[in-house]
Amino acid sequence: MTKADLIKSIPLGFCSAGAHAATVFALGGDPLFGQIVKAAEPVLAAIVGTVFYAKAPTFYKVCCLPVIVGGVAFASLSKGSNGSYSLKFDATALIFGMLANAFAAFKGGENSKLMADKGVAKRYGGVGNQVSNLRGKPH
Repeated sequence: MTKADLIKSIPLGFCSAGAHAATVFALGGDPLFGQIVKAAEPVLAAIVGTVFYAKAPTFYKVCCLPVIVGGVAFASLSKGSNGSYSLKFDATALIFGMLANAFAAFKGGENSKLMADKGVAKRYGGVGNQVSNLRGKPH
C-alpha cells in the first residue's frame, strides 16, 4: 500500500466512521425504530448512487425498492391497546438512522470508486482484503 493509496482511502474511511457513529446514535433513541429506519438504506443508496456517482440501479433493483419501503412502513406500525395501529416514532432514531444510511450510501460509492483503480485494487488484493490490509495483515 502506498501513501497515495492511503490518501485515496480517506473519504471511504470517513464515510465508514460516519455510518458507524450515526448508527450507534440512532440506536440511542428507540432501538426498534432505529433498526427499521436503517432497513431503508437500499433506497438511499439507489438515490445517492444515481445522483452522485452516475450509477443507477438496475431495473430489478428498482422493482425491489417499493417492497423495501412497504416492508419498512408496515414494520413501523404497532398495535395499540384499543386495537388500532399507529406508528411508534422517535426523532433521534429517524435523524441519526437516515444520517447513517447516507454515510453508508456514500461509503458504497467511494468503495466502488476506489476499487475501480486497478492499481489500488491489486495492492489491496480486492475488496475482501481492504480492512486487513489497512492493518498490515493480508488474508
